[in-house]
Amino acid sequence: MNRRLNWDDLQYFLHVAKTGNLTQSALDLKVSQSTIARRISALEKDIKVTLFTRHQTGYYLTEQAKSIFHYAEEIEAKFMGLEHTAATLQMDVEGNVKLATAESLANHLIIPVLPKLYQKYPKLQLEIVSGINSVGFVTHEVDIALRFVRPEQNNLLVRRVGRMSYSLYAHQNYLLPFKKPYADNMDRYSFITWSNSYSHLPSAKWLAVNIPNTASKLVTTSVANQVASVEAGLGIAVLPDMLVKNNKELIAIKKHIFFDELWIVSYPELRSSNNIRAVIDFLVNELNETTLIDSI
Repeated sequence: MNRRLNWDDLQYFLHVAKTGNLTQSALDLKVSQSTIARRISALEKDIKVTLFTRHQTGYYLTEQAKSIFHYAEEIEAKFMGLEHTAATLQMDVEGNVKLATAESLANHLIIPVLPKLYQKYPKLQLEIVSGINSVGFVTHEVDIALRFVRPEQNNLLVRRVGRMSYSLYAHQNYLLPFKKPYADNMDRYSFITWSNSYSHLPSAKWLAVNIPNTASKLVTTSVANQVASVEAGLGIAVLPDMLVKNNKELIAIKKHIFFDELWIVSYPELRSSNNIRAVIDFLVNELNETTLIDSI
């Protein structure tokens, strides 16, 4: 073989093999009969195989060419699939995408970057469903979920968005009666804790392991409630640094007590959706570690 196979030559070969004559193939492909005949001859020379028995009644595949024909059909199918995929990727991203996440993540991470998303995809509409648990996700009521906890189901598409840092926070006024260092003798403080149904969350797990005898001043079911409670001076809570890093009245008693992952989740059957893929790729690119981790 003197040169690489030309895809056009294979197309001419396939078409003639299917029609059985040059005239019809020339009409279908909008080229001259001589062009097709010349390209088929070039292909035969390259692969050193006689592809057709030429006859007045038409072109007939040789025995050797029959196996080549089937292989060329497979190549044609794959090439057409590639063209279809490329065309799909170029389609407009438009329509509605439902995203479930905690209210705190929606307010601090997603909503601030939406202007960039809409600038890139002006025909897209994002619908945010707030809730820290997998509300609506198991029942396919939403398309994407941004989660503090990696789901255990194996039938989901899961991508790591970044790494979040957590610290123990209190309002400066709450700490006035206490002596420094604030990190000593944690039993003297009141804590903002999680309801038992949220014991799987990273912050709830950390408290249960490291300060098991906490005096709970308030039990909540949302990060937003915990932040508001600390800001009101009700006690101490384990909070993601990125949620409170701009509040100068809050003091980190223990800085970066642990790091945890943030996950974006979807369904395998939705991977071909332009809308969903666009939103996922955008969020993964935007919500990187420099956004999620407060500077040490």
